[in-house]
Amino acid sequence: MKRVIISSISFLTVLALFNCSAKKELTKQNPYPQASAQIVMNNGTVKEGLIIKKKDNDLIYVDSKSHKKETLKFDTIKSIKKAGSYYDFRGDIIPVAEIKSNKGVSKTFSYGAGGLILGAAAGAAVGIALKGAGIDLDPKISIGVFGAVGAVWFGLKGSDRDFDAAVYETQFKRYKKEQEKKNSELKKELEEEKRKLEESKKQKKELLKKTDDKDN
Repeated sequence: MKRVIISSISFLTVLALFNCSAKKELTKQNPYPQASAQIVMNNGTVKEGLIIKKKDNDLIYVDSKSHKKETLKFDTIKSIKKAGSYYDFRGDIIPVAEIKSNKGVSKTFSYGAGGLILGAAAGAAVGIALKGAGIDLDPKISIGVFGAVGAVWFGLKGSDRDFDAAVYETQFKRYKKEQEKKNSELKKELEEEKRKLEESKKQKKELLKKTDDKDN
């Protein structure tokens, strides 16, 4: 029975440690880039937007209301936590449906497979220990139960990682699209300026020709 307890505790400990290491907590001490954040100021004002980076004593982010890059002094900030919405580089809200359309399953499958193996190993240890304690239980049952728990639990954590990756991918896709739009508009402006310049040259040429004809 002691082996059963030790095996079970070891399995639960691995789950707990992985859970802690998998979390990427957004705080004032850890304002990581591309995080959609809610920023509470010392005066009670609440701001939201996308964090760009921390630079010395400054926090640079894109505000969700002004849609502009702004800078806050850290000593004026009370706390930082994840916002209830996801933002792009313009400070616009990204619908969850759009994020899910870019969501893959690579981490879900790999984490789930790892959890299955880990759970099955723990289940085998428990099954052997139960047999040794004189309890007539087919080891396949404990292997199946622990394996299923490990696969589901780790699979869910992998799904969270896949969702986080989809958020970043969606942000970059929107940024790329915005840049392409700006480049296209700039190209049109340059072409229009070129057209106006050529038109001006043409008009000057025609004016000079008319002047020469009058002189003759």
